[in-house]
Amino acid sequence: MTSRSIEEVSRRNWITLAGLTVLSGLVSPAVTFAKTQKQNYLRHGSDKKGFFSNSYLLEGSDECLLIDTHLNRDEALELSALVAATGKPLSTIIITHPHPDHYLGLEYIAPLHPAAEVLSSKRALEVVSIASSGWRGFRNSLRRLESGPVTLSGHQFECLLPPDAESIAPVVLYEQKSGTLISGDHVLNGQHLWLVEGRTNAWKNNLEQISNKWVINLVLPGHGEIGGSNLIDQTHQYLSRFQALIERGSTSDQARQSMLEFYPDHLFVEALDNSILANF
Repeated sequence: MTSRSIEEVSRRNWITLAGLTVLSGLVSPAVTFAKTQKQNYLRHGSDKKGFFSNSYLLEGSDECLLIDTHLNRDEALELSALVAATGKPLSTIIITHPHPDHYLGLEYIAPLHPAAEVLSSKRALEVVSIASSGWRGFRNSLRRLESGPVTLSGHQFECLLPPDAESIAPVVLYEQKSGTLISGDHVLNGQHLWLVEGRTNAWKNNLEQISNKWVINLVLPGHGEIGGSNLIDQTHQYLSRFQALIERGSTSDQARQSMLEFYPDHLFVEALDNSILANF
């Protein structure tokens, strides 16, 4: 399958998933805090309608940093309310990758914070720029991130722009003082992975590079609860198990049954079903 056809399959499946989840049963969004030695990260998790994606708010001494913006209007407005509760301006919005459940909420939250700068990788910003051309009231400036040290809303991070994997154009951030990894969808916790785009080896290689590059105490995953560095290993294992089923010549039914047996409590079986459709 060519890269163009992979992206087209992914696009069609996102549209299908959006329709399915609107009709699905919902759970309440989760708001939790992760306390590190130096920082406090607030996690806001969406419900099934938003694919259980995470956004994170980091409050500084004078301003706030937001990481990802969810998919839907209600979730975006909840994020804006969390910012307002700090009494501090939102100066920066980071988009970890251009999947709809991590950036489309910009349409609703950005006009409420017009001074906030939107940062991501070059190709992710191209996606945002195209999408935002039809958004009323979106006037926020866009700025390209590069690999290396970066100061965001007064906080020091190291930015990594790894090769395309779960998504094209991913961004990973690491806060050295607390050993915190902001993984985007390179790491998930308790949720089936989106393996539609056909880059399993690249995904595993990226996880290995991240693990070898930094001392990680805390992982802020793209989906699921905040956890430790073991979440990286768990995601890598999921990828390896799925890949082994492909190499073994399993049928789609066999692959689905095996993954459900391995992960009976994982959320969002729709992601598994679409991954099997694209790979078996």
